Amino acid sequence: MSEFYDNPNVLSYHFAVIDFGAGDERLIAVPLDGPDSASPGVGKRGRVLGCLIHNVAEAFEGTTSGGGVQVGDGSDADVYYDSGLVLDDDTAGNLDIDVGSSAYLLDDGAQIDIPGGRTDITVTFNVAVGSPTGQADVELFIAWY
Repeated sequence: MSEFYDNPNVLSYHFAVIDFGAGDERLIAVPLDGPDSASPGVGKRGRVLGCLIHNVAEAFEGTTSGGGVQVGDGSDADVYYDSGLVLDDDTAGNLDIDVGSSAYLLDDGAQIDIPGGRTDITVTFNVAVGSPTGQADVELFIAWY
């Protein structure tokens, strides 16, 4: 691989006090390739490395399924990243996310690269199902090439 791909620019995107009891969606602008690249002025390629759930202000609960985080292209919510529905402690196999705890979530899906040429990507904060609660900060980490 070239030095360009061996040394990605890893950026973190901070989302404060996300309410996983209500769900939300946000846009991230894709950084542009520089003037010395093969395609100056177009969106870079990238890969979601994972996300950190921290500063938990309200414990995560969902009696049917948990909340989670996805990154997509606007039409497919989880094409680039999917944490899975893991943020609650009432459903077997999910994480116990209580006040004061944190969790780093890897991709639970296919994890494919964000293709070059995009202008933005979507981040979806999925609500837990069944008496949902959970509020925390989310830090999303993306390597841009």
